[in-house]
Amino acid sequence: MLSEIKSLSFIVPCLNEEENIPEFVKQVHALQAQNYSIKYEMIFVDDGSHDKSLKILRELSKKHNHIRYISLTRNFGSHIALLAGVDHCQTDAAVFIPADLQKNPSLVKTMLEHVSKGAEIVIGRQKKTKTGLMTRWLASFFYFVFELVGNVTLPSGGTDFILITRRPIQFLRENREYDVNIFMLLLWPGFRSATFEYSEEKRFRGKSKWTFRKRISLAIDSFFGFSSVPLKMITRTGIVLASGSFIFVLYIVVETSILGSPVPGFPTLVAIITFGFGITFLALGMIAEYLSQVLSFSRGRPMYLVSEINEQEFQPRGEK
Repeated sequence: MLSEIKSLSFIVPCLNEEENIPEFVKQVHALQAQNYSIKYEMIFVDDGSHDKSLKILRELSKKHNHIRYISLTRNFGSHIALLAGVDHCQTDAAVFIPADLQKNPSLVKTMLEHVSKGAEIVIGRQKKTKTGLMTRWLASFFYFVFELVGNVTLPSGGTDFILITRRPIQFLRENREYDVNIFMLLLWPGFRSATFEYSEEKRFRGKSKWTFRKRISLAIDSFFGFSSVPLKMITRTGIVLASGSFIFVLYIVVETSILGSPVPGFPTLVAIITFGFGITFLALGMIAEYLSQVLSFSRGRPMYLVSEINEQEFQPRGEK
């Protein structure tokens, strides 16, 4: 029930967001002024910024007890930064939201309404994306393929805006995966969820740090992290190729030994070898992706390292 959500954390990953942080804080304060029944805190996770983001966060945390920050030693990625925020939040619910204000903080009110109806996870889905044509096409292709082979049901178009309650928060703390897609990890257990549509706004200041390269990297990690189909495809492809090779050998035997017709050798041999090597290297590449994820986990390295954190007393804004 909504009455059970008495406090909420805004977990905000930051990478060179000095121009956006003050305005983000201002808008969250405006939201809080409209609803004193929910106590808010903001947890900013500085993910290796090189601008004045950390300095601004230090100053804000001194002025406001409900603003906290975590500074990581380097850039670990936005999903790891979100996990760092989850590790340090002490509220009944948390919302993952970027500092660029493309997701309006006021949308949290809609999310809380879904929580009041029993949702443990509330997913925001963009009505229309403003990314480039190639990015949209590749994203659509990824979601189409993943719908066929993945073991997680994704909302149409995916998501990067989500609110979670205590049970999902605890799940994230107890289950760690390297090269993680935190949103797919949250959808995997089957928590009660609700989806709503929203219109993404123009970025307040600066340029997005979510590059095309990072999108591709996350897509690959997500595909191999939440689907075992590629491994099964290797076995099935091997069976098909072995069967085809056996049939071709029988064909050669019949043509040469029984019918006495010579079979052109060199072009056929080159084609078969080239095709075989292509399939082999593709299979090795798939196995290497899985082994890479296993190796990352088996090393036992921490997912992130904190260089600085303000350990002030937890005092969410909203108390009278």
